[in-house]
Amino acid sequence: MSPLAVSAGTLLSLINYRGVIRLDEHAKEVTVKGGTTLNEVNDILEERGYALSILPSISHQTVAGAISTATHSAGSKYGNLATFVTQFKLLLANGTIVTCEKGTDFFNASLVSLGLLGVITQVTFQFEKRFDLIERQEAKPLNYCIEHFEDLINSAEYVKLWLEMNSDTCIVYQLDRTDQKPTNNPSLTALRLRVGMSHMNTCHRIY
Repeated sequence: MSPLAVSAGTLLSLINYRGVIRLDEHAKEVTVKGGTTLNEVNDILEERGYALSILPSISHQTVAGAISTATHSAGSKYGNLATFVTQFKLLLANGTIVTCEKGTDFFNASLVSLGLLGVITQVTFQFEKRFDLIERQEAKPLNYCIEHFEDLINSAEYVKLWLEMNSDTCIVYQLDRTDQKPTNNPSLTALRLRVGMSHMNTCHRIY
């Protein structure tokens, strides 16, 4: 266990500091408190027909923690979750609150800082219209995935390679946006995402 999470010092949780501060449909930006979970952001956006462009496989972490640790999604076509942040507020050790704007040096230095520079109290994300994905799953030998890694990660808009434990097999997940109606075909499953990109049952509907 990392001493970053298990410390002899004081640990501060923002789990009770959560909720929406502002949702701007014209700018397609949502601002939430740092303790708001990604699941809660998903629900807020879904009610209005929107979604984040990417999400990790696990979406119960807080937004402050997710961007501080470079939480990522899948594939080579998008950056990590923090790349969709346009502004955040940072509470420094001396009690000063600093507004960090995208494109500034302090923003770039503080965004994925593992909590080193202060407490992220507020985060603004860019969002988009909700979309559907077609998912294809295929088992491949690990050696094949290593040899063809570049081709695989560029083979779809979202790609995940999950190594089956105690085996030499990878499950390759390839997902692309689609207008096709959802289907229950197990080899070609259409996912209507409540959240953009997530592979947790609590974060998408399978039709």
